[in-house]
Amino acid sequence: MKLPKCNVCNHQFNWKKVYISLFKSNTIHCEKCGTDLDATNLGRLKVFFVLLPMLLISWIYNIYDYSDFGFLISLLVMILIAFLISLFLPYLVKYESSV
Repeated sequence: MKLPKCNVCNHQFNWKKVYISLFKSNTIHCEKCGTDLDATNLGRLKVFFVLLPMLLISWIYNIYDYSDFGFLISLLVMILIAFLISLFLPYLVKYESSV
């Protein structure tokens, strides 16, 4: 797993910049050559298919758990798992120039 690179000048983006671009605009600006890069559809699908199973499993778990206390704990666990998984998302997304 590697962080994405600019496909024009091969400059590797840092983790923080890619992470923020995933949740803001799906566009990243290369500081070295000035190119604007957009997340590819395949990269977006990878992110979706990483998050989807986690959400489905937690939803199914909540259907069969009827106590309020169990719901709160499972909600906190779901948020924690989503956060931990989101830390790896910058390694999955791919960018291409928006020319």
